[in-house]
Amino acid sequence: MESFDERIAEVNDEIRALASTVEPDSLAESVVHVSTSGGKRVRPVLTTLACEAVTGDSPTPDQRDAALRFAVGVEFVHTSALVADDIIDRSDVRRGVPTVHEGFGHDPAVLTSNVLLGKALETIDDREAVAVMVDAVKNLGEGEAMELAGDVRVPDDYVELARKKTGSLFVAACEVGGIAGDGSDDELCALRDYGRHLGVAFQIRDDVLDYTASEEALGKPVGKDAVLERPSLVALHSRENDARLSDSVEFARDRADEHVNRASEALDRLDPTDASDEMRSLTGFAVDRSN
Repeated sequence: MESFDERIAEVNDEIRALASTVEPDSLAESVVHVSTSGGKRVRPVLTTLACEAVTGDSPTPDQRDAALRFAVGVEFVHTSALVADDIIDRSDVRRGVPTVHEGFGHDPAVLTSNVLLGKALETIDDREAVAVMVDAVKNLGEGEAMELAGDVRVPDDYVELARKKTGSLFVAACEVGGIAGDGSDDELCALRDYGRHLGVAFQIRDDVLDYTASEEALGKPVGKDAVLERPSLVALHSRENDARLSDSVEFARDRADEHVNRASEALDRLDPTDASDEMRSLTGFAVDRSN
């Protein structure tokens, strides 16, 4: 079974190859910049693992190739969303390098986000998997709109935001991997539940890091949520309960742990495999990334 680093390397090689095919060269430059500037590649790795989890760690060559293509498509969708988020947030740095709109300008950044979505649909060449990704993109947009409209006022609202804005793509990453591996309806349902709870935990922990991590460790500016008055579980809990920041940080960490546990329970519905064990280990990574 491939190691985590081997999976990332394989995904990165495919991303570089596909990103460099964009035309014209000026657009290819920004697409390559944002696509190859780092990132933990959790979502595409989940896609390959989900495929193996429903094939008993023994995908056929065709299933494995499909999983890799879908994994790259998932990462292109994720990167497209990051470019759009950075424009909206006016962020200067992402993954330790200049954001696309900072390095290439506003208009090229918009085009970069659009072409990345196009590359994703080009790469995910399966009707069922495309439908899953379209639903994820819709949920991503709805989550961003919830945030911008100020519709997130209490902790439960925030969990719904996290489900849409982050959980939806984790769900899609896992589900398209299961589709690549010809998973059963029950297996796909378990993968969706796993991805949903892992994504919510990941988002909660990301917001905790905005309060507790250093910019150097995180690779992007910290404290941005407070500056932009964006909702976070920490701030919402503190406001609702007149709690100290440290108590609200602890509350958010506990909620993240709850979703990690529910993600792990979803994996219990799959037959035990090395791949599902790797997926279980990722639940810990989601809440222990830094600080």
